Amino acid sequence: PNHDTDWIRMQLGLMLNQYNWSQDKELNQWIVNNRLDGFGQVVKTADRDDEKKQAILKRMRDSAVPAVNKLMKLSEQIEDLPPEAAARYA
Repeated sequence: PNHDTDWIRMQLGLMLNQYNWSQDKELNQWIVNNRLDGFGQVVKTADRDDEKKQAILKRMRDSAVPAVNKLMKLSEQIEDLPPEAAARYA
């Protein structure tokens, strides 16, 4: 990232990729079992009986679609900036 708004596009891309990958069962299983997917391991090994952890994970799942929608809106707003302002984010 080179600019303060780069994380918006990066996070949006990451979230959309994760969704698309999750639709392919074989690929999703490989990602879940991959040692490089640290967060996936946290989710996979979270104690099902730990109500606090499960509540946090549910909140994250419930927030995913609204977060993607907001990131899309923010990304569009960046794209719609006047040229002189957009130059700061190019």
